[in-house]
Amino acid sequence: MAKRWMSDQNAAQAGAGLLGHPLGRRLLFASLYLSEGAPIGFIWWALPVELRNHGVPAATIAKISSGLTLVWGFKFLWAPLIDVLRSPRWGRRHWIIVSQIGMGLALLPLMFLDLHDDLAVIIAILLVHALLATIQDAAIDSMAIANVSEHERGRINGWMQMGMLLGRGAFGGLSLWVASWIGQTGQVLALVVVIWWSTTLVIFGVPMESSERVDPDFGSRVTSFARAIGGAVRRRATWIGMAIALVAGASFEAAGGLAGSMLVDAGFSRERIGGFYALPVIVVTAAGALLGGFLSDRAGHRRIVILSLLATAPVAASAWWGVSATSGSWLSLAHLGLMYLGIGMLTASSYALLMDLTDRRIGATQFSAFMGATNLCESWVMWLAGAILSAGLGYTMALVIPAAVSLAAIPLVLSVRADSDRVS
Repeated sequence: MAKRWMSDQNAAQAGAGLLGHPLGRRLLFASLYLSEGAPIGFIWWALPVELRNHGVPAATIAKISSGLTLVWGFKFLWAPLIDVLRSPRWGRRHWIIVSQIGMGLALLPLMFLDLHDDLAVIIAILLVHALLATIQDAAIDSMAIANVSEHERGRINGWMQMGMLLGRGAFGGLSLWVASWIGQTGQVLALVVVIWWSTTLVIFGVPMESSERVDPDFGSRVTSFARAIGGAVRRRATWIGMAIALVAGASFEAAGGLAGSMLVDAGFSRERIGGFYALPVIVVTAAGALLGGFLSDRAGHRRIVILSLLATAPVAASAWWGVSATSGSWLSLAHLGLMYLGIGMLTASSYALLMDLTDRRIGATQFSAFMGATNLCESWVMWLAGAILSAGLGYTMALVIPAAVSLAAIPLVLSVRADSDRVS
């Protein structure tokens, strides 16, 4: 207990401002992930529904989502800039501030574009936004790894996911619900305001962390970075973590990515879908994330990841059956709600496990590689789902196959040793 208390104290002293207190860290990272979740909710939840209502085929929507996700999948290629280009005058907070300003500016043109006629232009804008969002994401995760102790990572990831989900719910569900009143212009403007509010919080609430002490010589920083990367590449645990990230979320990526289209095809109205995403999905998934984070810090990250996999895969695989068999009934939404509870638990616990496998010296790069693999998981799953739908095999096959693949992560998780540093 004393060792754990000392670890928490060291983490609390690692930074000033909001980073210097457990409640401050939870508020900060929940708010930062709110700025991540808001545009994700609009792009991955609200936009697919609007595109489907404008006559865009479900297969096309799935392929658009897959293409946008590729940017996130390869963010590890530019994440090293965050680890190397840091100094007493330029740290993680600066990367976050600059990228968030750019994210907002990139989205502003969406206020004036038509979702059907200007689809190609919209895709280009979203690609630019996604690039800036990946830089923000890598800097935020690096800040968390540097300032949060191992015994707090599950709970912090739970709070991160809660912030992410609040953003997704507000702009993926609530925005659909109120779209008839505020219109597309209001949706986008509100989205930009949320992103830039988070920027203001970082500017005034996060002074330069004391952990930003770096070698002033650029050449030495590059050499140190290269050595740390070499060590990570040689560790088998790194590759086990990559494999887990690539397959563990396959079941819920398929079900979550197709949920909007399935509900439309099952006869649900835009307002009812929006109401479902605005509150029930957010509450249930956030509860799962907080529960999964708490339990993983108490019972072990590996154990809760495995439990979450076993609980989520069968529910996700049967999602279309649950929606179509009780079309229009609250039971359809209850089935999806159970799936989102498991998603929250799996996300918080698996991200904590991947943080355990990350070297703090290269936090942005290595954890971005892990997160990039989770995004590649979403990309390949949605590409596969789109191909299955294009082949006329239906939603059931597009859900069952990814769910089966996700269970392959269980032996991988079992091979990670309890000390989270090596693999047995």
